Amino acid sequence: MAPPAALGSSVMPTPQAGDLVWKLPANWTETGPTGMRAATLMPPGGPECTVFKFGGVAGGLLSNVNRWRGQVGLEPLTDGGLASQLEERKLGGTATSALVCDMTGPKGRVIGAIVVGAEGTWFFKLQSPEPSKIEAVKPGFIAVVDSLSFQK
Repeated sequence: MAPPAALGSSVMPTPQAGDLVWKLPANWTETGPTGMRAATLMPPGGPECTVFKFGGVAGGLLSNVNRWRGQVGLEPLTDGGLASQLEERKLGGTATSALVCDMTGPKGRVIGAIVVGAEGTWFFKLQSPEPSKIEAVKPGFIAVVDSLSFQK
């Protein structure tokens, strides 16, 4: 996994204005907002991908990655270990990125993406106690991440 070029707990790519939009892979479905979720994306036969949007930086990158690590039974990272756990995926034609982390622990696997926009932070997360279920839908998840763009 290629770490972001310049990353610290308080360094994030330049946020873009507008709503974040995405394209679904074939056979995936989407349900609209419910409760705190901005959307739920459903790959065929796989775990759901939850999408959340919170105002501001939503606690920061390190604390959110560590929350996900705790959910799969992994120890928290320090600032120094964070960059090696993230892959930066540039959003088309912008100065911002999706930061993707993929982690497996004794309680399962999470693959997540975090995007900071001018109007809030977006979180996309696939989680399952069965790592193979994540592996089966990971290409579709990455396709969603790669399709992200800010609608002006």
